[in-house]
Amino acid sequence: SKAAVLDSIAKLLPKTRPGEWIAGMIGNRIIYDTSMRRSLDSIAPDNPIALQVWWGHGIVTNQKGLEAAGLSDTLKDPVGGRYTRNGEGKIASVQENAEAPFWIAINQSNAENVVQLMEAFGQKQLREGITSTTFMGSGFTYALATQVLQKAAIPQRLHMVAWPRSTPGGRQLSEWPVMESTPIPMSTIS
Repeated sequence: SKAAVLDSIAKLLPKTRPGEWIAGMIGNRIIYDTSMRRSLDSIAPDNPIALQVWWGHGIVTNQKGLEAAGLSDTLKDPVGGRYTRNGEGKIASVQENAEAPFWIAINQSNAENVVQLMEAFGQKQLREGITSTTFMGSGFTYALATQVLQKAAIPQRLHMVAWPRSTPGGRQLSEWPVMESTPIPMSTIS
């Protein structure tokens, strides 16, 4: 429920620094509640928020979240994505390709955690006998993917598929300026 989500955020705020992301998973009611934008702006004016719907194709955010992702309320829908607006015309949630700037901003702000999570995931996969993984690079730019892969000790072959952000004018292919690269011996980006 909206009350439960806001209560959880209120409990997290004293443990966060201004500008630090608050992110988590939400259910169906919240992704369709366009009044959440006003509530999130009110309760967390100093922290970017990204509440991802459980099936992965939508994020509820606040003003600080938009700013941290490099977006504004005046934008038109990007190719392959959309913005849901509230009664004030402000973006309340983002869907599909409109989510990529949030994923990228969160990963950039937490690059060391991303390295640790990728290492742990790789170890778990290897214990289960999985020696190769394909990973969609939707939360990365080429520069961030290369940085993370060079720092992470991933014990298996990894194929990362480039996923450029999109704008109303099209996909930002310049963020992935390669046809194929090998940032580390067992990893390929294409």
